[in-house]
Amino acid sequence: MVISNDSIEKLLPLLRPYLRDENERRAYLIRALGMDTPVLNRLVLNTPVDSFITNMVTELVRLGKISTGKLALCALLEVIRKDMGLDNQAKVDTLLQQLRNELTTETSIAMMPSPKRDQVFISYSHKDKVWLKELQTMLKPLIRSNKISLWDDTQIKPGAKWRNEITQALAAAKVAVLMVSSNFLASDFIAEQELPPLLNAAEQEGLTIIWVYLSACLYEESEIGEYQAAHDTAEPLDTLSPGAQNQVWRTIGQAIKAAATETSANP
Repeated sequence: MVISNDSIEKLLPLLRPYLRDENERRAYLIRALGMDTPVLNRLVLNTPVDSFITNMVTELVRLGKISTGKLALCALLEVIRKDMGLDNQAKVDTLLQQLRNELTTETSIAMMPSPKRDQVFISYSHKDKVWLKELQTMLKPLIRSNKISLWDDTQIKPGAKWRNEITQALAAAKVAVLMVSSNFLASDFIAEQELPPLLNAAEQEGLTIIWVYLSACLYEESEIGEYQAAHDTAEPLDTLSPGAQNQVWRTIGQAIKAAATETSANP
């Protein structure tokens, strides 16, 4: 099942005031779906609100219908609607009809599978764009031979809804390459929008995290410190000679290829 980007854009402002913290999120999900709903085990409840709502909508759409026969996403909206003012209730009523139309079309009834995770997603700070180009150059032979499918935000076309493009790319990621530096760790967007779904997928769906140590920073003070770096953290890339950097990029490229082409043990 799928819903349109337009529906997601309409959901965000309606749901934000009611899903601000972990307690509210848990309470509404339990009221709508019951104590035993598997969605609670799939979501990280303490993430920033927009990231949480986007991930929650994906999981509810994936869940489909609950025991009452209602669509899970619609059931949640109906519960939250009771706590809204009349103006927003009218907006929810219109949105509920739109969602039911989208989720019960002939193309949706067949219960489309979850998006296939087959891409390499690169997360980086725009201040480190020179390093992104180095990685892209090293990976070019793998891209040309179709051994990997690479995604970074330079592929977003002018005029596109960039947040939706990033959300879709995150959902399709099999490998996440994190280009770690003080710039990377200082980015609120990376910390709030990109890292939570990637780390959650690493825990629950087998996504592979490969992180590149660009320059000295406090990585051990973040969740990234729990993952093995792609190379020796005693020698950040910016401390190496050009020849030594190329050797490290080659090693990283081989690790990306191995992770991206590995066949999952789960069907």
